[in-house]
Amino acid sequence: LTTTSAALTPGIKAAFFPNPAHGFIHVVTDIPGASLSIADISGRTVLSENLQHSLQRIELSSLKSGMYFISVTNGSERSTQKLLVK
Repeated sequence: LTTTSAALTPGIKAAFFPNPAHGFIHVVTDIPGASLSIADISGRTVLSENLQHSLQRIELSSLKSGMYFISVTNGSERSTQKLLVK
């Protein structure tokens, strides 16, 4: 079980787990209202959500197994990490 975290700006953080994922991930952030998007390896956005809570479950059951990129955006700040879906 791996938690992936990234600092968006000093003092603003987002993390998601588990990675690799099986059907869902939990996203933890101290910036409710940020946007989350998941893109496949070709760059096509396959899922997007607004993060309304500091801990939010994101369903991934519509995604095929493979490598994706998960981005959390807050205004002009963006952080992108790899996500493996099994």
